[in-house]
Amino acid sequence: MNNPSPLYRLPAELRNEILRMALASDTPIEFRPGNEPALLHTSSQTREETRLVYWAENDFFITIRGVTSTSEPYQDTVDHINALDIHKFRAIPKIIVRYEAFRTRNHDYVPRRAFHETLRALSAKGATYQQVVIESDIAPRFEPWRIHSPAMQIERNRMAQLSAEEDWMLLCESE
Repeated sequence: MNNPSPLYRLPAELRNEILRMALASDTPIEFRPGNEPALLHTSSQTREETRLVYWAENDFFITIRGVTSTSEPYQDTVDHINALDIHKFRAIPKIIVRYEAFRTRNHDYVPRRAFHETLRALSAKGATYQQVVIESDIAPRFEPWRIHSPAMQIERNRMAQLSAEEDWMLLCESE
């Protein structure tokens, strides 16, 4: 391929290492539509050479939050999981699913449906039990005085975490 960029005059091994350093992140990247770096879209040669590097070199996270409206903001994430090329998806080393809920005076808003739909999409795409890490948190909102002690909050979070991990394990076993 004839590419005028000085980058493409370098030996392939050196060029690939430069591209890998440009695409790899030390922290997980939010998994959402349109979140690929622009570098992947600069030329067909760059896209071909880095096709899986971005996905294989990074961990990704999905955050599912409790919502009070009838909107389904998680649907974009589920659609993105379903639309992602299977080779890219399988290259991802770790997907962190952050499951957040919050309390008000009379109710816990727990995004169970969003959580389960996201897990179903991950499972249908072929995510493994080892590939998905679940983090949960029940955050006090509006009334932080309702949480009686830090120990109580820690215990609530631990129970939510166990419940979420159990849901994922059961879904993996049923597939």
